[in-house]
Amino acid sequence: VVEPPLPPEIADVGTLLEPNLELLQQLRPDIILSMPYLDGIKPLLERVAPVTTIGLYTEAGQPYQRALEATRQLAGLVGKESEGEALIAATDAYFSEVRRQLAPLSARPIYVVSFMDPRNVRVYGKKSLFQEVFDRIGLANAWTAETNYWGFSTIGIDALATSSDARLAYLEPLPEGAGGTLTESPVWNAMP
Repeated sequence: VVEPPLPPEIADVGTLLEPNLELLQQLRPDIILSMPYLDGIKPLLERVAPVTTIGLYTEAGQPYQRALEATRQLAGLVGKESEGEALIAATDAYFSEVRRQLAPLSARPIYVVSFMDPRNVRVYGKKSLFQEVFDRIGLANAWTAETNYWGFSTIGIDALATSSDARLAYLEPLPEGAGGTLTESPVWNAMP
């Protein structure tokens, strides 16, 4: 991740798959938070500090439920259980308010996409965090086909034209040059 840049008081300890173990040892962390896909380097990290693995994505899906569990787990690790519960309650209240505000948009389904290039997108559906948020705020997801482990499918933009009443929400940033290419695309311009 390049954006936002790390504040100067945060040490750059390397990449996910190649952490700087010497620097980690110098920093003497109380705990290291990791993800399941980094289990291969967990023995190396355990030489530095205890490792807690937290995963949001599983084959079963439900990343929002796992995020709630992770919030409670992290809050417990740092002795801030009441703050963790307050965050969850505030998020639930926010979703309720958003649901009320977006009620007029709930009749038409929405595709959520991120562009890979001008012709291909990741479209988010079942098993995605977007799906669980949509469920909470009363919106329908236009993508109902199968998705991968992380809740998306990679498709050509022409596959989005199959729904005549769907809306589209795209995630920024767009790949370089995609904006101009899209405005000239017959497929893109034929979409509702």
